[in-house]
Amino acid sequence: MFFEVSKPVTGTKFFNRSKELLVLQSTISALKKGSSKYLALIGHRKTGKTSLLRQFIQKTTVPDVVFFEIDCWETKPTPKIFFQNYLLQVMDQYLYTFHAEKFPHSIRRSLTRESHLLSILSDIRSLKSTTLDEGIENLLQLRENKITDILLAEIIDFPEKLAQASDIYFVSTIDEFQELNDLNRFHKIKDTIGDIYAFFRACWQRHERMNYIISGSKISMMKELVSDERSPFFQHFKILEVKDFSESDGIHMVMSLSDNADHQISSEFAHRLIELIGTNPFYLQILASELCENEIDEISFKMVIQENLFSSVGRLYLYFQNLIGRVVGRSSSLEQTLITIARFPSTLSSLAKRMGVGTGTLKSWINRVSDFVTVENGIYQIQDRCLKLWIENKSDLKPVLPTLVLGNEAEKKVAQLMAQAGFELIYQSRASRGAFDLLAIFNSNEYGVQVKMGAFPFYLKINDLQLMQYWSEKLNWTPIFALVSEEAVYFFDCLKWKSKGRSYRIDETTQTIVRKLGSNL
Repeated sequence: MFFEVSKPVTGTKFFNRSKELLVLQSTISALKKGSSKYLALIGHRKTGKTSLLRQFIQKTTVPDVVFFEIDCWETKPTPKIFFQNYLLQVMDQYLYTFHAEKFPHSIRRSLTRESHLLSILSDIRSLKSTTLDEGIENLLQLRENKITDILLAEIIDFPEKLAQASDIYFVSTIDEFQELNDLNRFHKIKDTIGDIYAFFRACWQRHERMNYIISGSKISMMKELVSDERSPFFQHFKILEVKDFSESDGIHMVMSLSDNADHQISSEFAHRLIELIGTNPFYLQILASELCENEIDEISFKMVIQENLFSSVGRLYLYFQNLIGRVVGRSSSLEQTLITIARFPSTLSSLAKRMGVGTGTLKSWINRVSDFVTVENGIYQIQDRCLKLWIENKSDLKPVLPTLVLGNEAEKKVAQLMAQAGFELIYQSRASRGAFDLLAIFNSNEYGVQVKMGAFPFYLKINDLQLMQYWSEKLNWTPIFALVSEEAVYFFDCLKWKSKGRSYRIDETTQTIVRKLGSNL
């Protein structure tokens, strides 16, 4: 097995979710007994909702049940595109299920080739199905932009009519359902059917051989759609929350998927990974797949986290930038709200006081970013550990955050002092696989820092010293040796140190760096 982060997974790559699958599978038996059970899968993006639906579809081998999927995220549909896609998904899945030999290719593949499309539609007419013929007429009217309320209702009712005529059942899965709210902005929707959700409810209530499963990642909006008394779907859907994995399931997934990789992830590093970023399956797969590309040790572990989460070109960094950007936009107030909650989880009044705004103003800002904020016992916080780290990296912690998160106690002390001294950036260094623990930048100059804990006199191994001097010259860095004792932290410029023995002695008489860097080191 291998890691997969670019598309939904099923089969042997699918993990966990046994309880959710049971709930989904129960809708099939209920449907066949004449009782539809509408489900709303609600969870943050990349928690595996689409994979769960695909696994459910793959595992359901009931010959008279046909699934069709609508994805509202990849493309922001116009009314014509959405209803055309809806109609064609039904027709394609029906033909694939019952007439695959005659129709090996989907109708959708022929939309850009008019002659090919007309040929396929002619073949469909040869099946002598009145319902399919009606579907074809609906498609042709839609393609001519003859959009009316009657036409749109016939399209939504089409799978029910086809199910009745063929003595089968249809299950519709609509991913990122909340995005359909955008259709309400189009005049063709307003002028023909009014509100899109009220229209769906009116149509769906007539259906007896259909079941509807919707999913969405905008938590507050989805819950409002299915739970608010003013919503057309009030009490129509049972909510199925898709959350992060349990710790044991997360560890099992990481270690199982790394079995066939070039480098396997040990239980120790799997536990550390989850302790650091949580159990979101998407985050775990990205970081674990990167870990397995090289020999897994302390340095590579730190570098994978840093380069993916804290670097501006990292995969998780860019993912969060896009995710938060969709909500925050250019609003500095919303960004500062998230930063303050990430840094200082507390009550509304404490957060408002820290930000210097009124509680009413802050509450309105929090409502706009509510999908990322949780409230427990009156305390506002960012529950997603990985997102919290990314947000903190936007704060004044940025110069030292990677080291505070990934470093040992000695490295954390050094990083904090160097940040106070004015260094712009401090992070774990890949250079020379161990010559330096940190890289610090000051006035565009780069400094490689090796950190050790100890007391005077301290004996630095000559091999370590020579390695620092070699790589500092190769990388054009200034080498700094930082000694962390119980009393203080001492910084030394070790560029010109020499020793004829096996080590270099450092004691109270060794000259430390004082104001040499224009700082208080």
